[in-house]
Amino acid sequence: MKRIARLTLSMLVLASIASAQVPGTIAVFGDEANSDCYIIDAPGLVHAYVFHLGSDGTLASQFMLQLNGGASLIHVTDIFKVGLQLGTTVTGVAFSYQACLASPIYLADVLWTGTGTSPACSTIDVVADPVAITGTIEVVDCALVKHIGAGGSVVVNGNPVDCRCDRAIEETTWGKLKSLYE
Repeated sequence: MKRIARLTLSMLVLASIASAQVPGTIAVFGDEANSDCYIIDAPGLVHAYVFHLGSDGTLASQFMLQLNGGASLIHVTDIFKVGLQLGTTVTGVAFSYQACLASPIYLADVLWTGTGTSPACSTIDVVADPVAITGTIEVVDCALVKHIGAGGSVVVNGNPVDCRCDRAIEETTWGKLKSLYE
């Protein structure tokens, strides 16, 4: 009886390890080489490139792109680069890669109209598709197991050297904060 219990426990532990595969990150970049962590909002056509990174084998993903921090880009279209898709990147999209693929997987070239009015350090973020069953970014591995994926961001009008966005703090901020506790 102990032997069966140990065997069952071992199988459960192995199953939990097997299902702990890294689902990867859906990331956005300013270039097709997936190295630029920023884009510039200038009047005209602006590209954002979407990749699935950090996974050793994936069949599908589901996510959405969301503008944050006052980014004022206007979505034009998606040029999908792999498999079959349902939806758009700005309303929610589900990808079937049609094969077990390893990262990097080039998913889409998202075209925007730049307005030139996005504030520094606004972002395009990868978030959950609103209709995703789990309410998260979803990724399906090659064993047909659904995982919670991670989402990346691209900085709009950020520092092109390292994409850091150190926001200036007003001189009176500390004084106002201090006065709350005096």
